[in-house]
Amino acid sequence: MKFKVKDIGEDGIDVDLAITPAWLAQECADLELRPDPDGKPVEFHGRIEPTGDDYLLRGKLSGSLQMPCARCLETARLTLDEDVSVVYVEHEGAVEEESEAEGALGAPDVLTFADGTIDLSPELRDELMLAVPVSVLCREGCIGLCAVCGGNRNITPCDCVEQQRQSQSRFAVLGKLKS
Repeated sequence: MKFKVKDIGEDGIDVDLAITPAWLAQECADLELRPDPDGKPVEFHGRIEPTGDDYLLRGKLSGSLQMPCARCLETARLTLDEDVSVVYVEHEGAVEEESEAEGALGAPDVLTFADGTIDLSPELRDELMLAVPVSVLCREGCIGLCAVCGGNRNITPCDCVEQQRQSQSRFAVLGKLKS
């Protein structure tokens, strides 16, 4: 996912990248993302073009991924359709210190590169991180796991929580006196 500036040329270069399972495992291990075998593979299609001394990357990150549902831990599908637009600026001495202190020149859509090589991996990882919602659900009405027995309440309804609540109630003793 690295491109040499000398290979980009004056007209720019098309970028077509497949996001592989190995790349996902390495770059996004903390998210537990997996390719969706039933869905569209995750790909980035775009273009890097020179804009003076800078380089503009524009494109689309699309496809579908799988990850655990936040409520029941079953497989949830996440569909991606993210526009990507970022400017890469080659850093030099004083600019390098500023970019390290403020993070990519203090602007979210401006990143730096060095040694004539633009690496798209950090930007694509960031785009994936931003595309993943806080709570991914397998379906809108997911009930989740039972806090008592641990069963998936979407598959097998249970009344464990209600039974526990009733057994711990102050009035549970009265039920025992009656018999």
